[in-house]
Amino acid sequence: MTRRELIVTGPAGDPLVAEQLGALRQDPQGAEERELDVTEREGAGFQVELMGKDGGLHARWDNLVGVAELWAKIDAMPARRRQLREAAAGASQTTRLL
Repeated sequence: MTRRELIVTGPAGDPLVAEQLGALRQDPQGAEERELDVTEREGAGFQVELMGKDGGLHARWDNLVGVAELWAKIDAMPARRRQLREAAAGASQTTRLL
């Protein structure tokens, strides 16, 4: 798996699913920066699952999850922390070259 996946599950027409997806659409750049794909699935009850790049389940919520909470959870993941460190190192090298 090369990207993270957020799976939003719920019954057809569930307003919680629509609300969760709407909240995520408010920050498409944040999702892209975190290499996050969003998948909607039909299921018996509402649930949000965060799958890591390793394919493992990293978090599960049975209610709406705020974008700030979700971003914080992803930003604490080892692969994301490494990505942020590498980006910071690259930016400092670019600054020194200028």
